[in-house]
Amino acid sequence: MRHSMLLARAVAALLVLGAASGCTRPNYPSAWTALDRPSEDCSRLQGRYLDAGERDDGAAAPSLSLLLTDREREDPAVDVVEIAVEPGPSLHVTAYREGRPVAEGHYSAAAETLDCAADGAVLEDYSGMSRGRGNPIAGYEGERKALHRAVDGSLVVERAWTTVGMIYFMFPIGGSERSWWRYPAADASLRGPAQ
Repeated sequence: MRHSMLLARAVAALLVLGAASGCTRPNYPSAWTALDRPSEDCSRLQGRYLDAGERDDGAAAPSLSLLLTDREREDPAVDVVEIAVEPGPSLHVTAYREGRPVAEGHYSAAAETLDCAADGAVLEDYSGMSRGRGNPIAGYEGERKALHRAVDGSLVVERAWTTVGMIYFMFPIGGSERSWWRYPAADASLRGPAQ
């Protein structure tokens, strides 16, 4: 009798956790300008964009320089991020503060950090197992960032995140999220480098 009671509780807990875990975000925001079609060499991404952007829910987006360069924290003085497309294909990203370069990032097909043939330009496709010492949760997590160009010249970043795992190897958890962030094209007067 006690065994069946424990089993019933475990099943109930699994059902509750399964129903409660996970979230999702909508597809590309219909209020935003349509996306341009992707190019196989990422050439449509070349340009200058404001470092500050907006999320699909209207809140401020993460700093573009923080997403695409080697920066470890936001710098509110960064104003422009420039993406240069090079043969290979590869993307060279430079963040500018008042016309002076302050951070860089580089993505290439050869280093397997860039895929231009996908839907948009996919960067940093991360996936892996995660479990910290003493952590009761073990699981898999993955992140995918895709860059798109809107027909109005804005850069659009699509971030998809997924995680699935187990607590104490008994209770399943999982979730996924898709976010859209938009960064307007920068005015030519904001362009670095400094003269």
